[in-house]
Amino acid sequence: MNPKDLYEEKAFLQALGRRDIKAFIRLYKEYGEDVLILAYSILQDAQAAARMVDRFFEKLWEEADFASVNPPIYKYLAEEMRTMCENNLFT
Repeated sequence: MNPKDLYEEKAFLQALGRRDIKAFIRLYKEYGEDVLILAYSILQDAQAAARMVDRFFEKLWEEADFASVNPPIYKYLAEEMRTMCENNLFT
C-alpha cells in the first residue's frame, strides 16, 4: 500500500470510528459484495450468506472499534466475516 493510499485508508477508518454515516455507506458499497462472496463461500447458502452480511454490517455499525483497525481495511473485514460465519456453522 503506497503512502497516499495508507493516508486515505486511515482517514476513512477515522470517519468510520466517528460513526460517520457517509463513510459507513461507502464501506458497504465498496466491500458489501466482497463480504457476501466470502460468506457464501463458507456457508454455501445464498440466503444464509445474505442474512449474515446484514448482521455483519449491523454489528460493525454498533460495535466495531475502527480506531484499532490497521489498514488495509479489507483484511479486517474478511477476518471478521470469516469468524462470524465459522461461529455460525458451529452453533
